[in-house]
Amino acid sequence: MRIAVIAASEKRSERLTRCAQALSRQFSVEGHVSDFFTTTDSRFSTYDYLVVCSEPSGAGSAMGKKLGVQLSQGGNLVGKRSMAILVKSGLLPRKALANMMKILEKEGMVVTMAELVANEAESAAAAREAPLIRG
Repeated sequence: MRIAVIAASEKRSERLTRCAQALSRQFSVEGHVSDFFTTTDSRFSTYDYLVVCSEPSGAGSAMGKKLGVQLSQGGNLVGKRSMAILVKSGLLPRKALANMMKILEKEGMVVTMAELVANEAESAAAAREAPLIRG
């Protein structure tokens, strides 16, 4: 299965990048073709499954505009199966995750799993539990 792991955030975060790369590595270990992106790419629609990693833009639950802009430039994502990964930070991580899922669903993506992670180990564990196969 072809999987795109996308890291999008308002600020440059090394922790977000490490968590997203851990996801990509785990998918590759499981035998999938996994590509890691930090910039907008119009080829997102060619992947079977999208994993979107982000973090809140401030101390609260706001996600900022960059995630929505990056996904809107990623091609036709309507009906695309996806997974939302939010790196824990701020005061309201669950509300931030709900806001992130709303952004993904606004682009037409079907969110099959959403997870809060704090480090690379939790990211790899989330990748192992991902519902990649339908049914």
